Amino acid sequence: MPLIITRLIFLICLALLASFSSISYAAEHRLQLAARAWGLAKYHHPNITRCQLDWDAVMMERVVLLEADDAAARAEAIMSMLAAAGDGSRQPVDEQTPAWIVDSNLPPALQEQLAWLAAQRPSQQCYVSTESWGGPAQFSRDVGQAVFDPDRRQRALALFRFWNAIEYFFPYKADIGRDWGELFDQYADRIIDAPSRADYVLAMREFTAAIEDSHAFFFEAASAPGEGLAPFTLTSIDGRDIVLQVLPNAATVRPGDELLAIDGESLVDRKRRLQAQVFGSNPITKEREALRLALSLGANPGRFSLQRPDGSRYEVSLPRSGLYHFSTLAGQPVWQSRALDGCRIGIVDLARLQPAEVMPMLAAMQSNDAIVFDVRNYPNNTMWPIVDVLYAEPTLMAHLSQPDLAAPGRFTLFENRLGGRQPSGWQGRILLLQDERTQSQAEFSLMGFEATGRTISFGSQTAGADGNITSIELPGTLTSYFTGLGVFYPDGRATQRIGIVPDVHVRPTIAGLAAGRDEVLEAALDCRWLQDAAPSRLPASGAYYAPARNGEGLDVHADGQTTAVLSYGYDAHGEPEWLLAASLSDSEAWQSSFLRYTDGGDAHQAAPDYGVDFERGPYHRVCADKNQNALHPRAQWRWPGSADSEGNCQQPLLLNSGPAGGLWSGPPPELGWGLSIHQQNEQLSVFVYAYDDAGQPRWLLGTGTLDDAGQASITLQRFGGFCRHCPPTDLSVTEAGTLELDLRGALHNVEQGNWLSINAQFGAGHSRWQRQNMPMQRLVGH
Repeated sequence: MPLIITRLIFLICLALLASFSSISYAAEHRLQLAARAWGLAKYHHPNITRCQLDWDAVMMERVVLLEADDAAARAEAIMSMLAAAGDGSRQPVDEQTPAWIVDSNLPPALQEQLAWLAAQRPSQQCYVSTESWGGPAQFSRDVGQAVFDPDRRQRALALFRFWNAIEYFFPYKADIGRDWGELFDQYADRIIDAPSRADYVLAMREFTAAIEDSHAFFFEAASAPGEGLAPFTLTSIDGRDIVLQVLPNAATVRPGDELLAIDGESLVDRKRRLQAQVFGSNPITKEREALRLALSLGANPGRFSLQRPDGSRYEVSLPRSGLYHFSTLAGQPVWQSRALDGCRIGIVDLARLQPAEVMPMLAAMQSNDAIVFDVRNYPNNTMWPIVDVLYAEPTLMAHLSQPDLAAPGRFTLFENRLGGRQPSGWQGRILLLQDERTQSQAEFSLMGFEATGRTISFGSQTAGADGNITSIELPGTLTSYFTGLGVFYPDGRATQRIGIVPDVHVRPTIAGLAAGRDEVLEAALDCRWLQDAAPSRLPASGAYYAPARNGEGLDVHADGQTTAVLSYGYDAHGEPEWLLAASLSDSEAWQSSFLRYTDGGDAHQAAPDYGVDFERGPYHRVCADKNQNALHPRAQWRWPGSADSEGNCQQPLLLNSGPAGGLWSGPPPELGWGLSIHQQNEQLSVFVYAYDDAGQPRWLLGTGTLDDAGQASITLQRFGGFCRHCPPTDLSVTEAGTLELDLRGALHNVEQGNWLSINAQFGAGHSRWQRQNMPMQRLVGH
C-alpha cells in the first residue's frame, strides 16, 4: 500500500510476501515483455555490457514491431532485437530463472534466450557504474538526448530506461506497494502516446512519483516560466495548511497564518489536482511535497489568500524564485550556548555549519553539558568530522546495501563505521531536532549521532529516504531521481519510509508559531534531559509495533488527562485478542496494569501479567543493538521476569496528528467496545475493539481516506497470528466487513456530529455485528 499509515506491521509482512515478479503473457501491456527483455539484455548480455553496440538505438528501431497487436509477432520482434546483440561468449551460472520468464506463456525459443541472459554474470557494465567505495548505481551513459519534444521512439526509450533502472537498482522496489509491472501498464500509453510535450512530461513526472520515495524528484531543464518557491513555507497542523517560515520580503505573511488559496484556486482544490505528481516515502512527506508543489507552480508573482489565527483574511502578491533558502534558526548564530537553570546547553544549526567550522564549534562547546543539533534541514557534510571527535573508536552505525553490478537486481550489505580518528573525550548529552524536512544526509546524520548511545531526539517523523540519491536522464531534457542505497540500523531495522523515529514527539502549534516560538527547540532546552537515566515521560498517541514480532503491537491514546494503551495481538489459539490498560496521566510517568475484558463478564488482570514501560524507552537494553547502543524505541513490552529475552522493543509506526484521532465508543448503552482512530493528514487507520459471539475480545483493522466532507468508507480485515509467547509465524487475513464514518464534528473541533455505521463479522460462523448511523463519543483524545 502506498502510504506508511497503511503499513501497520502485519500489512508490511503480507506485502513482502507478495510476488512482484510474475506476469501473465496475455494480460500485460503489449510493450511490457519487450521492456523486460530489453532491460535484461542491457545489464546482462556480454556484448552490451562491454559497450559493443548502441542498445538504445536497437530498441528504437524496432518499437513499431515490438508493440504489434499479435502476441506471436511481438515475441518474434523481441527475439530479433535480442539477436542484434550477437552471440555471447560467457558461460552462464547455474541459478534459478526469474519467475516472469518461467511463468509466462512464452515461445520456447524466447524463453530459452531470456533464461540464458538472466544467468549471465557480467564482469563489467557499460550503462551503469558505482563509485570505487560502492554506493548507488550511476547512469552516466544514459544521456537525455538534446531534443525538446521526443517522438514516440524516444518516449518508449524513456519508459524502458526508467522502468528498468528501478527494476534492477532501486533497493526498495518491494516497498513501492504496487506491482512494478502493473505500474508499467498504467503509464505506458500515457508516456508513449502523449498528445503533447506537456502531457509527456506530466506522465513521466507521475510515473517517477509512483515509486513512493521521498527522493523521487523530477527535473525538467525547460521548466515553465514562473516556477519557483514562494517566500514562505507551510506545514500541516490539525489538517490545516499553516505558514511555518517567512522570508523578509514577505513580511506581510506571518507564521501561524493559514493559506486558503493560490492564484484564485483554493488550496484544497490545487492539492487535489496535483495529487498524482506528489512523491514521498510516507504521508507526512507527501504532505510536505504537496504543499511545496502547490506553492511553486503558477503565475509570477503569485496571489496568495491567507487567514490570521483570529479569523481575519487578507490577500498578498509575492514573487516566486528558485533562489530562496530557509533555515529554521535564521537570524541566530550558527552556534551558540545558553545558560539554563542548572545546566548549559549549546545549539548548532547544521543547515549553516560548514566543515571548516566544525573544530571551532566543538571547541566552543567543550564547557557545555549538552549540544542541540538542529537537523530540521539539509546539512553540509558536517556529521562525519563531528563524530570523528565524539567516538573513542570507529563505531558501527549502519548497514548499507549497494547494487551488485555482477548480478543486477541484487544488493550486498556492508558495514558503515564512523568516528574515532581524533576523539576529544567529550561525553555530554546530544539532543537532536528533526521533522519531515529531515531527509537523506540529514537522516543519516541522525543515525551517526544516535550511535553514541547518548542522544535524545525531539520532533516528528522524518522523510524516510535515508540512502544516497541517484538519477537517470530521460529524453526531452528530463531527469528522474530515486534512492539508490539501502540503509539499515545495525539490528536490521529499515529507515526507508519509516524514517528516524523521535524519542519525544513534538509538533509546532498554530498558537506557538503565531507567538514566534520554536516549540521543538523549547522541548530540548531542559536540564532534565541530562540525567543519566532518561526522565520519565508520557507516551505519545499512536500505533506502536515490535520489529522482531510483526503482527502485534500497542495502540496508545493520551489527551493529557487520561492515557489508554491497548495491546493488539493473538491468544493461544491464534485468534485476535486485545487487552486494555488505562489510568490518569500525570506530568512525569505512566503506569497501569493490562486487563482482559469479556462481553458481559468481569475484567481480569491479564495472565501472565503483561506490562509496558514508556519511562525509559531509549535506554532499555532489550532494545539496544549488538553494540549495546540505544536505538531509540519508545517503549518496552514485557512479560513476567527480568531477563532481557522476556521483553521486546516497541517503536512507533504512526503517531497521531489529526483532529479525528482518539478512542471512540457509542452512546452510554453501547459502552464496552470502541474504535481507535489514528489520523495523519487525510489518511485514517482504524482498529475496531469488540467481542465475538462467545464474548471474547476481538479486533479488526481497516484503513481509508477522509474526504473533504469528513467522511470515510473503510474495508475491515481480520487477522490471525501467533500468541504473545509464541515464535512469530505467517499471518492470515480475511475480509471482515465495512465501516462508514462521518467525522464532521471532529474536524471542526466539536464533539457532537460524529457517526458510524458498521457491518462486520468476527470470524466464520459468528453472527454479523451491525450498527446504523450511530452517534459516537470520544473517550480519550482531543
